[in-house]
Amino acid sequence: MLLRHRPLRYLLMLLALLTAGCAALTPPEISLIGVQPIGSQGLEPRLRLEFRVLNPGRKPLTVQGVDLSLALNGVDIARGVSHRGFTVPAFGETVASLDVSASVLTLVRVLLDLPDAQTLRYALDGRLHLAGFPRSVPITRSGSIDAANLGRFSRRPRDGA
Repeated sequence: MLLRHRPLRYLLMLLALLTAGCAALTPPEISLIGVQPIGSQGLEPRLRLEFRVLNPGRKPLTVQGVDLSLALNGVDIARGVSHRGFTVPAFGETVASLDVSASVLTLVRVLLDLPDAQTLRYALDGRLHLAGFPRSVPITRSGSIDAANLGRFSRRPRDGA
């Protein structure tokens, strides 16, 4: 009778260890630092999103992939995925980029609203796929860009500035 429950006990201990490891992860923070047009494929404009990933945790994070979408003024305009990895040092940060595809009709719709808008609201939503973790880490960030400074936004800010 006791032997019959041993596999279940081992399974429960393994499950407890896996969930404890995930709970110990201090979630990384992400911020959008640049959006640059990089051409188009037919009617599909391509943009390069530059973002800073901040790791407030004690262990380096090895990112194996990124899945991100960008919304401007509440309208989803672009989405992309990448398997290009990078590492964020413990208590450190890394700048990474992701090429995304946008819908030309959606971009036109957002741009037509620009003359009335003083600021653009942006939202990043996606997931970081980390090495050594069974689940991806959800990431969200929102903010605003002064429409008058939109040209400056497409350049990467200097570190420490």
